[in-house]
Amino acid sequence: MLAFAAAVGVVALTNPPSPHLWAWVLLIVCILISALAVTEGLAKILVHASSGIRRVPWKPILLVVLVVTLTGGVWWVSRPLLAKADVLLFGCPHPVEVRVMTAPELLTTYQGLASRFERFDATQKAGCRTAELHVFAPPVAKARDGLIAAWSAEYLRDQGPRPDVWLPESRFQVDEVRVREAATGFGPDMAGGASIATTPIVLGVPASVGIRQNDPAWQGQTWTTLIRGLRDKGLGLIRPSPAVSTVGDFSTVAIYTSENKGVNLRQDPSYARTVEQWVRQTFTANSYPTDADVSALLQKEKDGKQQPIVLSEQQLARFNAAIHGDGPGCGTPNGPPTCLLAFYPTDTHRLDLPVVQLTWQEDPATEEQHAAATRFGEWLTGPDGRKALVAAGLRPPGMSVAAPLVEANGVIPGGPQLNVPRDNPPVAVHDEVQAILKKVTQPSQVLITVDASGSMNAPVGGGSRFTAAVDAVRTYVTSQRDTSLMVFSAKVGIHRVDLPGLQETKPLGNTPLYRAIVAGAQEVGPGGVLAVLTDGTNNVDEVSLDQVTRSGVRVVVLAFGEASCATQALVDVTSRTGGSCRQGGVDTLRTDLAELLRGV
Repeated sequence: MLAFAAAVGVVALTNPPSPHLWAWVLLIVCILISALAVTEGLAKILVHASSGIRRVPWKPILLVVLVVTLTGGVWWVSRPLLAKADVLLFGCPHPVEVRVMTAPELLTTYQGLASRFERFDATQKAGCRTAELHVFAPPVAKARDGLIAAWSAEYLRDQGPRPDVWLPESRFQVDEVRVREAATGFGPDMAGGASIATTPIVLGVPASVGIRQNDPAWQGQTWTTLIRGLRDKGLGLIRPSPAVSTVGDFSTVAIYTSENKGVNLRQDPSYARTVEQWVRQTFTANSYPTDADVSALLQKEKDGKQQPIVLSEQQLARFNAAIHGDGPGCGTPNGPPTCLLAFYPTDTHRLDLPVVQLTWQEDPATEEQHAAATRFGEWLTGPDGRKALVAAGLRPPGMSVAAPLVEANGVIPGGPQLNVPRDNPPVAVHDEVQAILKKVTQPSQVLITVDASGSMNAPVGGGSRFTAAVDAVRTYVTSQRDTSLMVFSAKVGIHRVDLPGLQETKPLGNTPLYRAIVAGAQEVGPGGVLAVLTDGTNNVDEVSLDQVTRSGVRVVVLAFGEASCATQALVDVTSRTGGSCRQGGVDTLRTDLAELLRGV
């Protein structure tokens, strides 16, 4: 009994079960008994030794050894039992709250991982959750700016307390914040930043398109080759907005730099402009939401729009798993046609998913919060956490992939290893691509060129076709900025005019439509919009159609009189330049011109 009581005292001392009064009483009593037992045994040994008797005092020695042995054994066995007893008697302590910030496109993933960690952590603490992880996801730019601003009052109001853990999509974003913090002196201390898993950015092509996933003409090609292939097939491309999506941001860098490795892209951004016009046309024709992330765009895919889309491998696999459920998988003869098949460009990027622990000087976390945040980070990089990452559709380093990263979900498990995609784009390259993207997508200047050929003298009401066209132009330009004017005819020539000069022009001669478009494109510059008002077709053969369509300018046409949007010449001009044609009436030219130029 003395040995057992001594052991319990040591257990209570080395692993106090709780701050409850009973535990401290037990602790004090068992320490006293333990001390008494050991003291009595040692005293007998000393007395025996001082008596000069040479016989070994086995009983006292065995008593001390027994006490020590039982103490160790009971300490080893009783720790979980005492913890469970404490839970049964007094319940679980209240878990500490740990705030975990991530990106919107990873919110569902990390909410699931947080729940798995809480269950794992509870198994280590007699079934009690010691931490409650609150996962939230402000917009990517908002999260970055909030960290740089030391989570000021605005963020405390709109987003809540400061985060303890940050789980961004890329170390690029971590480095960006660290550089800004070094310059300003604001922001939290950031520990860690190592990648816990990756997911490559891929091209998802609907199975209904009929491209085989193992076709070497498509699989393992560059972004430029894939884009050329899509355009040759008359397909479009859906890309998440670079302003709100890291997938959209990084894929834009990969796509722009894929053409000639991005050499001279700033000097000649025509490839970037062509890509953006093509993407914009796909969005418009299929009513996809602009400025949307992957989740919103996938909803349109699910609704049957079925356009090739840029997304992460994880997003593709989870989308397909939800599509086919327990039925035939993607790529099988009876698989759903709405499945997306993954194509892995050789020059793509991937998200490398770091984990960062944050410490705020303005609002330090408690010791318990800091410990819980540390345990969460360690769990993510430990055996159980890595298994959970695989189950979430991610690729932890050194781990074999499993469901949902299987062929039945439209992915190639060995794809990223075969093609060696890159991680983060270099900062200088990324910033240059962003500048080019802004340049080629900013609102363009509009140049209106008006047909001044002889046919425009045809009478209409109290005036002519020309005066009706001039009246429509005058109404439009008085309410718009950055709009310039030209006139064209074989006799009048092709030249810039102001509004009074346009009104004074006397129509005469034939219609050099193609030459007027080429001249107008030179005036407005790449990325501009050229609006043509004409009542006829080209009848001056000085410029070919190919010269017209290589101008890099979007051509929109308002056709009236004898001119028809159905003529092959106008169809070719507008379709090849990404423009449009509107069939107007002489008495409705004001409304027709306003509608034609709406949103350009």
